[in-house]
Formats: sequence, C-alpha cells, structure tokens
Amino acid sequence: MGYKHLDEADRDEIWRLRAEGHNTNEISKRCGRSYATVATFLKGAGGLRPSAPSTSRSALRLSAFEREEISRGLRARETFAEIAARLGRSTSTVSREVGRNGGRRRYRATAASVATAGRTKRPKIPKLLTNIGLRDVVVAKLMLQWSPQQIAGWLRDNHLDDASMYVSPETIYVSLFKQLNGMEGFTKCLRTRRSIRRPHTARQRGKRGKNPNMTPIADRPEDVLTRRIGGHWEGDLVRHEALLNRAVMKGHRLLFVAASS
Repeated sequence: MGYKHLDEADRDEIWRLRAEGHNTNEISKRCGRSYATVATFLKGAGGLRPSAPSTSRSALRLSAFEREEISRGLRARETFAEIAARLGRSTSTVSREVGRNGGRRRYRATAASVATAGRTKRPKIPKLLTNIGLRDVVVAKLMLQWSPQQIAGWLRDNHLDDASMYVSPETIYVSLFKQLNGMEGFTKCLRTRRSIRRPHTARQRGKRGKNPNMTPIADRPEDVLTRRIGGHWEGDLVRHEALLNRAVMKGHRLLFVAASS
C-alpha cells in the first residue's frame, strides 16, 4: 500500500512517533503499517513535517486595535514608552513594530497589519527558490563538501552589506531534505550523506561515540590520588616531570664541576 493511502490519523501518529525519536521500523510496528509505507512517506517529506497553514493569530501579536492606538500615539508625538504603557506592552515591542513598518513618519495601522500577515503566512516561500544567485552559491559550496553552517557563516562574512545573500543553515537543510529549489540529489554532499532529516530526539538517544564499558572517574581507586605509578599521570605531566628531573640532575653536575675546580 502506498503512503498516499495513509489517512490523517496515520500521518499524525507517524510524525508524533518520529518526533519522539523512534526509527522507521519502530514506527511501522506501532502504527500497524508496513515498513515500506512508512519509509516512503518519510522520504517523500524529507523527514520534515510540512508546516500547517496559519489560520489564527497568536495572542502575543499586536491586534488591529493596538496598531490603531500606536498610529494615534505617533500622531500625538508620544514616545514609544508612553504608547507601550497605555497598551500594556513592552517598549521594545512597539519600537520594533514601528521600525519594521515605515518608521514614525510613515507608519500606518492598516498597512502594518497587511505586511505582518504576509510575513507570518505559512508555509513560507523558500528563500533559495526566489534568490537564484544565492542558491547557486550554496550549491557550489555544497559541491566542495562545505557544511550548511560553514556556508551560512561564509555568506555573512563576505556579504556584510547585502542581507539578501544571508541564509540560515536550517533553510539549506530544509531545501536539501525536501529536494526543493533545484537542489535535488545534493544530500550526498552532506558529511552524513543522510537523505532525510533525523529528529533531534533520535540523536540524543543514539549511542554513537559512547564507550559502553567506560568506568566513571568517581569510581577510580584511592591509590590513583597518590600518583605513585607512572600510569596515573597525564602524558604532559610525565614529560614535565622528566624534564624537571633532567634539569635538576644537570644543575647538580654543574655544581659538582664548580666545586671540583
């Protein structure tokens, strides 16, 4: 059965289990679906749950009434602090709202509401889809085996005055795993060569890089504290001790020669 036959309940359960860090085999057993169905479904989405369309406004966002109050306050030449106090908001909230919507002279409540709705609309159009020049640079760096973090840092360092050339590592990862914006097949350029996103919880549960037979330092024997055996010393300390002893012996020889003469 293809993954397109999964109903909404199945899809939600797959994404929930995926977020908890379960692998594909565990998810298929818990959902009662075949491994191939779950694997195909996850690979088709790049391991990333699609963003749900935004249908409601967060209570933390400014309302149309509050924007009208900000506009009236600006016309009355009130400070940001005075406007914020009247609305029960922080001064920085009012300052950012005015700054991103034209400033004191050009701020209009209706225009600000429309602009905010456009910025918060989900899902958003990927930046690498609208900026072809940026995408070409990212692809070229990926082919040189650069990581998304290195690419994002290099772009900021080399385009200080051009914010259109900024991109976050997450944007690059999303475009790669979802095979968007002409970046199909470039997941092989990643150091992990992984074709789908692995959830953070799965990485925390993994045992990679851990020694299962490691003895905690709290369980070391008491005679280790005496440092009487060479193996209880760090390598650099052993070398330092040897050099110190050599210098002492050399000093003794010099004193002996001076006394003899």
